Amino acid sequence: RLTDGELVDLGRMGQVLGTDSRRGVVRVQAGCTLHVLLEALAHVGLALPIVGSVDVQTLGGLTATGTHGSSLVWGN
Repeated sequence: RLTDGELVDLGRMGQVLGTDSRRGVVRVQAGCTLHVLLEALAHVGLALPIVGSVDVQTLGGLTATGTHGSSLVWGN
């Protein structure tokens, strides 16, 4: 048993919906993993300024929990 409450599985919502390298914009679904995002960004010549060593988290989870890279240069 994972929880006594509600559990939302976003595993089927893991797609990159579109990229616009000219504008630096990427549209993704909440279940998209950081790994999938990084591959899509690299494919169009983009990258994130700071990335942690783990890339299996979903972007929805990263956003909801505030789990993301930070640094003195890029902030939090």
